[in-house]
Amino acid sequence: MAEDRKRNIDTNMVFVVGNLGKAPEMYESGDKRYYRMRLAVTCRGEQRPTAWLDLVDWNDQRQQNIGAYLTPGRQIAVTASINTYKSTVQIDGKDVDIDRVSFNVQEIQLLQRPASETNGNGNGSGEAPESPVAAALAEDDTPF
Repeated sequence: MAEDRKRNIDTNMVFVVGNLGKAPEMYESGDKRYYRMRLAVTCRGEQRPTAWLDLVDWNDQRQQNIGAYLTPGRQIAVTASINTYKSTVQIDGKDVDIDRVSFNVQEIQLLQRPASETNGNGNGSGEAPESPVAAALAEDDTPF
């Protein structure tokens, strides 16, 4: 049984890199707090529209620092599990049930800061911007 559960978790994970669309918003469900975030994901060099992903973070330890580190425009890498749910929307005046997808955050890695926080060059030092991997390694001590 545990092996079946592990298999489901492994096949249900995604890894995405994108930019936060706005500041994370805190909500409560019973006695649990969680954060909702919107992540903009674009395919570089391709003529595809930006995809907006709904992220949900239930991790209590990470929540203590979300506001300080996760600012609009911030580039992050997210490992998440996929969650599907039903939602009711109005189409032509009728309630219609649709399937929606959200991503339950398992891990967040900070990559580049938005240009508004770094004088436009990606690292705030007046030098050439670091690669996303180098930036993530340099910020290894962030609490995520």
